[in-house]
Amino acid sequence: IGNRINHLVKVEYAFQKNDNLKSFIGDKIDRIKPFGTAHALYCAKDYLDGYFGLISADDFYGRSSFDKLYKSLKEQECCTIGYKIKNTMSKNGSAKRGICFQKENYLTENNDYIIEREGNKIKATSLIDNSVLEISEDQNVSMLMYGLNYSVIEYIEENMKKFFMDNQSKLDSCEYLIPNVLTDMIKDEEIKIKLIETDEKWMGVTYKEDLQEVKDYLKELQEKNVYPKQLYKD
Repeated sequence: IGNRINHLVKVEYAFQKNDNLKSFIGDKIDRIKPFGTAHALYCAKDYLDGYFGLISADDFYGRSSFDKLYKSLKEQECCTIGYKIKNTMSKNGSAKRGICFQKENYLTENNDYIIEREGNKIKATSLIDNSVLEISEDQNVSMLMYGLNYSVIEYIEENMKKFFMDNQSKLDSCEYLIPNVLTDMIKDEEIKIKLIETDEKWMGVTYKEDLQEVKDYLKELQEKNVYPKQLYKD
């Protein structure tokens, strides 16, 4: 992937390995599965400085969302791009989403929930306490598209030990997640994150059955000249 754009921008790689966790949980790390998105960001700490954009590399966010993210970063303001839940759901099953609770256009909470349809209703189950909410199709959710600054990485590092102590009985399955970290930072008044809404359609392959729908949607955008037929040029 990097070879397609490294003649245009500088490309660097950070690898999510468990080696940098020894000071937090000791030498006995027999888990191969990654420890979540907050740990992934922590693994890139030596490559970042100041304000930066964050996305999930295998998701499609839509062109205008990047314009909004860029503008926020240029103004040196932390943000998340909020997608309407109806524009992010797979027809093939449930998915994990960070629900955006807000006050005056700023996040008050952004914890992860399992989202699934039950008839005409949308049910959200908290990954923290298993509480259940019913949400509307226009509920804003974060799809891991953020504008952040380096203080987030410092907060992750400062609170990593506490996270692993709280989860020492389930080190084989726990995940240190960015939405949960940001919610803690907001409550501790360590950060303000602006919610910037978008009407873009988010696309991703949560289930293998989603693949054809993603292909068809990207082809449709090319036919409408939203994107050129050849994305990468020498």
